[in-house]
Amino acid sequence: MNIALIVGNGLTIDLIKKNDLSIDTSKPLSLSFDVPLNSGKNWKEAFPIFFELYKNRFNKIKYCSRYCKTDSDFDFFEFVSEEYLKHGDIDIDCEARQFLSFSYSYLQTKIVSRDLCKTRQLS
Repeated sequence: MNIALIVGNGLTIDLIKKNDLSIDTSKPLSLSFDVPLNSGKNWKEAFPIFFELYKNRFNKIKYCSRYCKTDSDFDFFEFVSEEYLKHGDIDIDCEARQFLSFSYSYLQTKIVSRDLCKTRQLS
């Protein structure tokens, strides 16, 4: 069994660039993957509350300076944290956390499937 430990987004980005994968780790919401524990549904169907919030609410305020500080999906997670989680919205909290877990599991699957674990040099 191969095991790869990737620490920090910078190292992950270097690994992906070096191996010509077209995945942007700062944009997990752009990934298209199925959630295996939810009958193989796409993440947008598996996490409907989270996706609707992203699609309808956040996209309407996407260009405001308060939440859109970078060209990263993590601005959305900041928005969710400040606007929903602090008020105890457990459904959004659960779906957001599960989404992140599955999105980075998807990334791990891509790394293993390309046998990137054998990559010795990142620069």
